[in-house]
Amino acid sequence: MPKAKTNLSALTRSDVQDLLKQIDLTGVEFSAIMGKSKNFVTDMKRFGVPFYVEIILRLAVELKTNGGDPKSFLKQFDKSSVST
Repeated sequence: MPKAKTNLSALTRSDVQDLLKQIDLTGVEFSAIMGKSKNFVTDMKRFGVPFYVEIILRLAVELKTNGGDPKSFLKQFDKSSVST
């Protein structure tokens, strides 16, 4: 059976948002986790969608490996414990 090829560069912002929804995270939460700029859309344009897809997929794997609870996972990144 041939592998289906996915053209990551053809993914849109909405595709990325759908991926985020699947792992129950918003763009803002995701940006906070990654320690990136608070402006998710600007970062997406700067780094490119495939960069985010790769990171989101890695995060999804991490969440699944650690019990699959995004909200628990987020607690380690609580704003009060992050130095600015």
